[in-house]
Amino acid sequence: MENTFSIVHFSDLHIFQPACCANYCSKRLCGCLNHHCSSQREHNRDSFNELAAYINKNDRVCFSVCTGDISSLAVRGEWQEASEMFSHHFYPSGFLINDDKELQKNQITMLKKKPLLLSLGNHDVYTSNNELRIASNYLSAFFGHSLVEEEPFPSSSSMNGILFINFCSANAHISPFNSSGCVPQHQLNLAHDFLMTVDAKYIAVCLHHSPVDERLLRPQARLDDSIDFLRWCKEHSVNMILNGHTHIPNYTVVDGMVILDSGSLCLNRKTYGEYTFKMINDEVQLMNVVFSEFKVESNKFEEFARMNLTK
Repeated sequence: MENTFSIVHFSDLHIFQPACCANYCSKRLCGCLNHHCSSQREHNRDSFNELAAYINKNDRVCFSVCTGDISSLAVRGEWQEASEMFSHHFYPSGFLINDDKELQKNQITMLKKKPLLLSLGNHDVYTSNNELRIASNYLSAFFGHSLVEEEPFPSSSSMNGILFINFCSANAHISPFNSSGCVPQHQLNLAHDFLMTVDAKYIAVCLHHSPVDERLLRPQARLDDSIDFLRWCKEHSVNMILNGHTHIPNYTVVDGMVILDSGSLCLNRKTYGEYTFKMINDEVQLMNVVFSEFKVESNKFEEFARMNLTK
């Protein structure tokens, strides 16, 4: 029987840590008030711990992806906590040397951890593009292999024949009510040049913002260049797009490309699915996607949706 494996995708942890008063002389003040008035009651860290334990116990899971909004306000305390959390449970995808399955298996078995690929979201680049550099100081090893030395994104990683291209769609906004994003043209150009040098049979793109038009739901939260981005993906034979941001688990197909939103693992926006993640299972004849949500009462994940994909 052919090798079968699973990939876990989660997003939007929104780790919160208090910061010094000087940090709140900006839109962080609104973010802090929002956290204490509503988000604090809806935030659940147990869901992350439960998922991380499940990933490392499940032999089928070979790779995990987190598509951003790791922090709430992009302050150093949040990055320090995120670095400790991820380093404790996961192996940095940037340290995977190549797609040699036996080499990867030996690396991961030795550390008893699974590799993780991270994107960044609008909460991670919250008030200034300089925060991308600060986040990189703590977490760049989890971003994958940078395609250019000067910048952490775009990056790549590969596992079991799937090539992951990792974009950063987060842009700093002064307004606390604007959380839109875009993928800069220079990132697309670098990814194009890289794809011209590799023979990838299956390409998965990772980013924070949803490329599906969400104007009817949250007009200020959309990917501004979604039409151009989807055209680029189609032209480069992308098979799957993984995103977060909306906190709504979702499955969409556009021009043959499967677009999967994992929802939020730790912050319940009281939409369909509370604390959610999804698992992509590669079987012998097909791929399937399983959405699960964390039930606070039982302290366990329960499946709530499943669909099959063509390979």
